[in-house]
Amino acid sequence: MGEAFAALAVLVIAAIQALVSFGILSWGRWVARRHGTAAWRYASWMPFGALVLMLMQYTTMAVMLVRGFDDVSAIGPEGKARFLGERISGAMNAGSLFGVPSWLLYTASLVAFTVGSIRKPRERT
Repeated sequence: MGEAFAALAVLVIAAIQALVSFGILSWGRWVARRHGTAAWRYASWMPFGALVLMLMQYTTMAVMLVRGFDDVSAIGPEGKARFLGERISGAMNAGSLFGVPSWLLYTASLVAFTVGSIRKPRERT
């Protein structure tokens, strides 16, 4: 029951994050159409890149945690706690390699789209 609940919780969180990401992506596309420059068109895809990085984080952490829990059965009782602690720490550190850039991209897209929404588009000649 515990694994099923944990998997369902991760899927629900990922689905909510995907919905938020696609909402921000839509906002970015609106700003890009409004301003009409290539830079805004490229910037509008930042939330999608952040979502991909976040999904890579979830996947990396899940795989490393499952491997760590599978490998702990081969260790003697005196070293299980240390071994499991190392594996969990490694999974969290590996996940942060994708999580930090993801949140930086989310923050950059929110700032850019706020600025793009406030600024008036240049007149096209």
